[in-house]
Amino acid sequence: LGLIAPTEGRFADVAEQIRRGVEMALEDVNQGRQVPVTLVSRAAENDPDSTASVIRTLARNERVAAILGPLTSESRLPAGRLAMEEGCRW
Repeated sequence: LGLIAPTEGRFADVAEQIRRGVEMALEDVNQGRQVPVTLVSRAAENDPDSTASVIRTLARNERVAAILGPLTSESRLPAGRLAMEEGCRW
């Protein structure tokens, strides 16, 4: 499971809370699973090009099945289309 979230700037604190929440949820989901779901977090700048690069990395290199994020609306729609083109749920 990929997560695109900023590590700096005005949304960094919110992003950290989201990351912690997802990790807590995965602890519950993974109880009793032979193959656990893992979280791969990556930071992206608040622009579509940076977000696209991170999506490609998550999809191609990390081979995630789904991606959460980005958090801001400027990158959200293009990110969703690209994630789906790369074979990831968004």
